[in-house]
Amino acid sequence: MDLEKKIIPDRRETETGLFESRLLNENIRRLQVIGWIGIPINLLLEGIGALQDGLHSLAEPVSLLRCLWIAATLIYIAVTGRVGADEVPGKRKRVAFTLAAMLCTLFASAITVYKVTAETATLVYIVVVLLIGAFLFVDSATFMIIVLPGLVTLYVGLFSRTIEPSRLVTVLVNITAIHFFAGMLATFNLRMKERQFESDRALLRLNNELKALSELDGLTGLPNRRKIDEIIEFWKSVYARKPDSLAVIMIDVDYFKEYNDTLGHLAGDDALKQIAAVISKCLYRDADFVGRFGGEEFMVLLPGISRLGAFTIAERIRLAVQDSRIVYDGKFAKTVTVSAGVAYSEMCSREAFDLMISLSDNALYEAKQGGRNCVIIQDMF
Repeated sequence: MDLEKKIIPDRRETETGLFESRLLNENIRRLQVIGWIGIPINLLLEGIGALQDGLHSLAEPVSLLRCLWIAATLIYIAVTGRVGADEVPGKRKRVAFTLAAMLCTLFASAITVYKVTAETATLVYIVVVLLIGAFLFVDSATFMIIVLPGLVTLYVGLFSRTIEPSRLVTVLVNITAIHFFAGMLATFNLRMKERQFESDRALLRLNNELKALSELDGLTGLPNRRKIDEIIEFWKSVYARKPDSLAVIMIDVDYFKEYNDTLGHLAGDDALKQIAAVISKCLYRDADFVGRFGGEEFMVLLPGISRLGAFTIAERIRLAVQDSRIVYDGKFAKTVTVSAGVAYSEMCSREAFDLMISLSDNALYEAKQGGRNCVIIQDMF
């Protein structure tokens, strides 16, 4: 129980961190798209202004603000660069995103203040705020942090300009309503993204659990034959790159049919469960693997082990099963024992893997013929 309490919060913290990273990456990419949209629009507005008012309009403050806006956008795109979905964004990208989003509203508000007497003066600012609200995934607090510099600049600038009261009221009402609506939109998008992430993670966990169940033997809880084949293929690929020592142990329960006939199949199943637990406790290294090969047979893989180490583990398993004195319903049959065949290679390759399994079968056969409850090891040269 204590272990579960320790693991579950860690998993939740990991998933929370993963969600935040993915969310920030998505926001960075979306702000890049907004920037790419804004660059041609600003260039187009500059061109229209130059055609209508002449080239001298390029020296006006609005033109300078648009140029700074374009430059800031290009710098942001260059700094953030290409962003992978599962990439953990560094501090530089986090700061660049927040600063770029703030500058968007700041430049738009400055242009609005300068051209507030025009009928379409607030259009650019409204579009920017709506784009941020519609396309970014941020909570209400983050949204306010992003728009606050521009909003303060806008309010201070509007009250400092000589504007008709009716016009001023109209602009203030529109801008306040747009901020409220865009903030709600951004928060809604964030909630939907959170739900989608939770659904995806829940589905992934369910798939992983189902996959794990499909790879486990229903009786003993050990990996089944399907999983054994996957592990063998994995180690084949490893040994194809770098041959190394390998031991394969094939274990078979002695006189298992007689045990079933004496105490029944339920007792036999219980014995297999206990034997599986005993074998698992005899393996200490992370790379060691045991699975139920079929019936009353178990396979153990020991990569990167010495010959003496392989024989020692096989003998440890044999003695542990014998000493466990497996009983069923308080009754003894005869002491349950196992026989083990060990195949060992000092330098196993991918091609020799299947031969090692056959060799362990031969060694197990010799152990059975030699009286059972023993370990036979055979070397492959």
